[in-house]
Amino acid sequence: MSWYKQTCSIMGYRFHPTHTEVLKYLLGFARNDPLPKQNKLMQEVDLYGDKEPWQIFEGDNTNTHYCIAQLKKKKADSIRTERSAGKGKWNPQCKAKEVFDHKGRLMGYVKSLKYIPRTAHKSSIKAAYGEWLMTEYSLRYSQDIKKKDYVICKIKKKKENDSDKQKRVANDDENMSDIEEYIDSVLKEEDLNHDLAVNSKHELALAGSIDLDAIDFVL
Repeated sequence: MSWYKQTCSIMGYRFHPTHTEVLKYLLGFARNDPLPKQNKLMQEVDLYGDKEPWQIFEGDNTNTHYCIAQLKKKKADSIRTERSAGKGKWNPQCKAKEVFDHKGRLMGYVKSLKYIPRTAHKSSIKAAYGEWLMTEYSLRYSQDIKKKDYVICKIKKKKENDSDKQKRVANDDENMSDIEEYIDSVLKEEDLNHDLAVNSKHELALAGSIDLDAIDFVL
């Protein structure tokens, strides 16, 4: 059984909170407020460690997971976040969007990221383990926050759907057809060149056998 399933079988409990609900959840955690219900539903996970995302959530059939993660800095005195994870990295897909409460006050930010393996075989990894996406929720700066640099992450495993498979198969068939056509054209060209070469030799042979003296030229 995986570490994910052993340590918390309900970690990543599937539910559908709004952006503001997630940030309220995170704010309570960051302030060390007593949140027994939330803590049971959502556990802290090291997303930026040595494991790939499919290793962290191995053995869980749920495609969407919610968890708490602590961000890591590239250097102790740096404001830049280290996004490396396993043998890849979580790559931001767009700028962070602001999230406001019902009174128009800034609560925090939401950002989209995608896991990119550091390998030349990205397509084979995607086919084997799926595509991994993250929605990251972070709080605005506040002095009363005791747990700094913590975020809530919604991790989603995106599987290849039937339409993608059909497109991939169609592209493979089309590429194979192009290759076959190219091979046929090369073979036909070789046959044509061979025939031309044979005809040329035959014409030269005929020309060599003609007695030019025996030909009456009409002037």
